[in-house]
Amino acid sequence: MKILLICALSWLSSFVIADAETVDQALERLLAGGRVTAEELEAITDMDGRGPLVDGIRSCGSIYLHTVKQSIVDPVKHGGWPIRSEYVSTDKAQARTYRELKAIYEKDKSPVVAYALVCPAMFVNDFDLLPELFAKIGENKNLKAYFDKVYAAYWKPRLDPDF
Repeated sequence: MKILLICALSWLSSFVIADAETVDQALERLLAGGRVTAEELEAITDMDGRGPLVDGIRSCGSIYLHTVKQSIVDPVKHGGWPIRSEYVSTDKAQARTYRELKAIYEKDKSPVVAYALVCPAMFVNDFDLLPELFAKIGENKNLKAYFDKVYAAYWKPRLDPDF
């Protein structure tokens, strides 16, 4: 009987794992005004930080974008990544991540990519780009509300020399 129960639980858990939400799906739901529960966060399958492939490679920009998405979906565990990430921790990493993420933004001017580009732009002192990024973020009211809270409390005081 125990073996049958273990087999049944294994079989059921395979459906949960195969059906688990991705970071992108959870983010889409949040941006549409939905919620993600703590239990759902535990089931998200791609919280590993590797990010998607871009033209067959994982660029610093794509990995950074993925970690920023994680920070929006799960701010308790991942909220600090936009400013703490290894992809923006040194001048060389900042410049590379900025270049690669800006190239992603040029192809996909979505509010989420704009959100991800704010910290790298500030790290490399491209403050001229910020008004465009802020306007793009403002296209999604849920992301804008979250951004306003995070930017005012954490990013601007640490990154803007004129704050």
